[in-house]
Amino acid sequence: MNKLFLLNICIAVLWLSCVRVEQNENNTALIAEVGRYKLTEEMVLQWLPEGLDSLDRAAFIANYKQQWVRQKLLVSKAESTLTVDEMEMSRKMEEYRENLLIYRLEQKYISEHLDTLVPVNLSKSYYEKHMDKFKLPTAIVKAVVVQVPTYASEPEEIKRLLMSKDTNDFLSLESYCFRYATRYDDFEDEWIPFHMVERFFKDDFQQPKRFFLRNRYYEQKDSLNFRCVYLKQFMDAGAFAPYEYSRKRVENWILNERKRNLLRELDSLTYKEAMHDDRIK
Repeated sequence: MNKLFLLNICIAVLWLSCVRVEQNENNTALIAEVGRYKLTEEMVLQWLPEGLDSLDRAAFIANYKQQWVRQKLLVSKAESTLTVDEMEMSRKMEEYRENLLIYRLEQKYISEHLDTLVPVNLSKSYYEKHMDKFKLPTAIVKAVVVQVPTYASEPEEIKRLLMSKDTNDFLSLESYCFRYATRYDDFEDEWIPFHMVERFFKDDFQQPKRFFLRNRYYEQKDSLNFRCVYLKQFMDAGAFAPYEYSRKRVENWILNERKRNLLRELDSLTYKEAMHDDRIK
């Protein structure tokens, strides 16, 4: 421990013993000053760990003061020697710091006040009023895809079971796929992007709508696997997306609107509090 640091500890101990007297004269005691920068008691105490005895407390304050003085000396030197362009960089860094602080305040306010519950009736109503926001960027389908090893495939039977409307045939298909399929995805009640079907066959169907009209059932076979798909429903890119496909996006729109309203509320409350406390001169 060097002599300067020991001296700082002694000064800190003396300061701690006198701080109550200084506080009677000022709102907060001045600990150090470098040019236009001032280090006050309030600034140090907000970083002071709890549970320290008097000696450790004094050591913390002395160390904090020493680091603060060194930092502000460098800042003062930079301000007096840097060029205009270099000072502009410093200004931008300060703007970034302020924006980061504001962002954290906003996120804290949102996390404490945002209602994340979106009832179905509210999301459906929002969807119906803003359908133009939910046009499909790509084609979507409802489909069933099956892949089985070539040696175990029965193409005609699989096709029959896939396209049948009989419940027993559906159960037979599930039983067959459970025993032999290396992939079985049932999207009969769920919309999926059409490109998932293309990826399944490793093909590029240039015109999805024409493909659907010509190929409600499509199959492909190689030395290893037999793949097939039954396309139950289709919607082309540009159409209004069905509610069930858009529900997550609808909920996100609603939540984002709530967030924007909360940010406006935070801004208004902050301004009113400052006016009430007479903090705006």
